[in-house]
Amino acid sequence: MEVSSHAVDQQRISGLNFDIALFTNISRDHIDYHKTYDAYISAKKKFFDGLSSKSIAIVNIDDKHGSTMLHHTKAKKKTFALRSAADYKCKIIENQFSGLHLNINGQDVYTKLIGSFNASNLLLTYATAIELGENQLQVLTVLSALDAVEGRFQQFKSDLGVNSIVDYAHTPDALMNVLKTIADIRTRNENVICVVGCGGDRDSLEEPVNHTIFEIKGFGRQQQATNHDRCRCNHGDKKCRLGITSIDAQVAALKRNEVQPKVDGRQQHEYRAHQQHTVLLVVPQ
Repeated sequence: MEVSSHAVDQQRISGLNFDIALFTNISRDHIDYHKTYDAYISAKKKFFDGLSSKSIAIVNIDDKHGSTMLHHTKAKKKTFALRSAADYKCKIIENQFSGLHLNINGQDVYTKLIGSFNASNLLLTYATAIELGENQLQVLTVLSALDAVEGRFQQFKSDLGVNSIVDYAHTPDALMNVLKTIADIRTRNENVICVVGCGGDRDSLEEPVNHTIFEIKGFGRQQQATNHDRCRCNHGDKKCRLGITSIDAQVAALKRNEVQPKVDGRQQHEYRAHQQHTVLLVVPQ
């Protein structure tokens, strides 16, 4: 089950005992509720603080807040990582549109899933299964047979060789991961078209940040489009133009969780827009 920061803060999991708790990563999100990024992190940490000595906590040590989650927990501590020393390690041997070739704790495994974020997720799944006593070979066999979840880096390939990728990338961090995955795989002999759907009016300033991310991910000024499907999202085109002129340093600082970029003279405190999907087309030249 997913334990949200809202559930922790509102004590909706009080009285529940967890055998195992997992931490993947944390990015700027839910600031509309928690008000500050530090409060959001504290809410996540409170979940691990409440684990018993009979529980197991597995955290992503590649994320700078992974070790934070382990401070003060009574649970058995385990780590996983792609780039750091950890109890469970994964090396990406090949990363292509057809799938991943991974080495997980010394064992080769092939999967139809794509990208380093999926490699990290698969590693966590493997670590969880092993900690729960499952057989190593059986776990690797099951991982190799997994299909992508619909709407999560879901691929469609046309007869003309055009790769269409649909992903529910609804935050700058998620969009950056999707674009980085494509940048790592593509041969530079294709055009990339990115269509970002920003439906809803909960956060009308998200679009400029996502436009800026597309600009700095090594694709140049290739084709991009943003959809506004709510009439209450006023002046969307104007805000997108403002966002495109944002400087790279602002987004770099955002990734370091240091500052929030200014758009239209205001500080942006939460970037998520509801009902947003990203469609990317990789078109051979």
